[in-house]
Amino acid sequence: SSALGAGAAAGPLALVIGDVSLYHDLNGLLAAKMHGLQATIVLLNNNGGGIFSFLPQARHEGPFETLFGTPTGLSFSDAVGMYGGRHATPRTWDEFRRQVAESFEAGGLHVVEVRTSRAENVQMHRFLWERVSQEIAKFLEHKGMV
Repeated sequence: SSALGAGAAAGPLALVIGDVSLYHDLNGLLAAKMHGLQATIVLLNNNGGGIFSFLPQARHEGPFETLFGTPTGLSFSDAVGMYGGRHATPRTWDEFRRQVAESFEAGGLHVVEVRTSRAENVQMHRFLWERVSQEIAKFLEHKGMV
């Protein structure tokens, strides 16, 4: 809702949001419909609260899923249509880029839903953090700062 309000004042809007966040504020899309806003929403749908997968409690899979993962299994297509928007689910990066570009050209409300995996996301981030840490350590060692 806050982003749509800013979009109403400042013009075309691009928003990246997770599935749980969009679910909790789904009725905010009514503003886009009522005010004819131009908004492109990139929905990162990992079927739950992905940010919590980085916390230590994620190791306790059973209670974690219920209390923190909060998978909903929701399909957002019908909800977006209810507010007069267009929904797309790209399967490749080329499709993603095309659908986002087309959303800006067409105007109105568009939701481009990218389905991801919470487990793969955590694994990828941890790999990248380790690589960045290694490169920083090399740099500091090279500069005599370690």
